[in-house]
Amino acid sequence: MQATDYSTIQSLVSAQDVRGNSVNVTFLCPETGIEVTSSGPLRRLDSFQSQAARTVKKNLWAGLRKTASRAVADTLGKGTAGKIARELTSTGMRQAEKNSAFSQEEIQSGVVAAFESVQASFHWDAPRGAWIGVVRSEGA
Repeated sequence: MQATDYSTIQSLVSAQDVRGNSVNVTFLCPETGIEVTSSGPLRRLDSFQSQAARTVKKNLWAGLRKTASRAVADTLGKGTAGKIARELTSTGMRQAEKNSAFSQEEIQSGVVAAFESVQASFHWDAPRGAWIGVVRSEGA
């Protein structure tokens, strides 16, 4: 059995969506058309690269929130409408920040975990060096 790492399954990933502490993934075999959905947990990695990516993203989002809040205040003023708009902007941006809080390395690890939970729907084709969707017969 082939060891699973992101590089061996990357071509099967047709969609992925980070939601909180998990990643929802749709795997699609281009050869057989087999499509399988799964989700994998997202866990913080202690690598320097992952920590650095989180720090950069956190600082970027903080700057964007501040800039957006100032733009809304300049446009709508500091009254009730401006306050509501600033709160909505901040809330929306905090949600987007949560969805981007994981590094690419951490997301790829979650995608691998998602694949491992549906791996029975695929088989390793050694000559091609690729995972291929398993076509199941109607009676199976």
